[in-house]
Amino acid sequence: MRKWRLSFVLLLLVAPCLSQTVDQLSAIVVLLYRTEEHPAMKDGKPIMDGDKPRIERVTKYGTGFFVTPDGSTTILVTAEHVSTEIKSDFRIIARGESDTPLEMSSEQLAGTKDVDWITHGKEDVAVTILHPNKDTLVKLAGRFMSRNQIASDSVAPSRDRPLTALGFPLALGAAGHFSPISRDSKPVSGLITLPRFDIQTPATFFLLGDPSIAGFSGAPVFLIAAPYTTGQLLSLPASGTPTLCVGVVHGTISDDTGGKMAAITPSMYLLETIDKAMKQNQIPSRK
Repeated sequence: MRKWRLSFVLLLLVAPCLSQTVDQLSAIVVLLYRTEEHPAMKDGKPIMDGDKPRIERVTKYGTGFFVTPDGSTTILVTAEHVSTEIKSDFRIIARGESDTPLEMSSEQLAGTKDVDWITHGKEDVAVTILHPNKDTLVKLAGRFMSRNQIASDSVAPSRDRPLTALGFPLALGAAGHFSPISRDSKPVSGLITLPRFDIQTPATFFLLGDPSIAGFSGAPVFLIAAPYTTGQLLSLPASGTPTLCVGVVHGTISDDTGGKMAAITPSMYLLETIDKAMKQNQIPSRK
């Protein structure tokens, strides 16, 4: 009975195929957001409406995605700086039936309002282990990426192949019709150490030739199993080649001349963070 239940959960959670299209991958990503109310300020002083301060609503948002490392554990991934902004009590918008937005609270996902984000400690990655009830788990069926779809390479992806970031720049794609935004760009560096833009500590990235956009932070970056060109040669991936997550969007680096590139946290650090979370929660690793 236990073996049957595990197999059932595995079939329920994991996205349907390894060699996925961008449209199929849209089931994996979610918009994360948190709206807070603050007194409106001007020149360091509250703006008053009569004898009361005017209240403004401020929304913080970013992209996240679902992973199941063992077929039964459910994990939500984003960038650490996104988890810091949305805190422990947030909401997500995922793909629902017929591409309608499916909104859920962090309490529905994690079983508590006090979500525990586990961070890498150096790199800009954060994960939380979810504890959805049965009804929520059924709603999320087929929305989880398996561990073997996350690249463990300790080198940057090839500069010859385009990568695809998939998320919600400017929070677009999560209202009315659920339609995450995809953006293709080629790597322009190997692994490189740069200050994180959020806390200025050194971290490891690889760079894409095009900049990121606010809201893409925390988005997965995929190497799609598709034909590509190297010079004048057309290359075809071998049959059965999986689509791989190779990184997590950190943000944009720029200079005074207007030059901009996207900084991507390599996926090997995502795997390290997942393993850290599994160990802290005393869940056996099934690599």
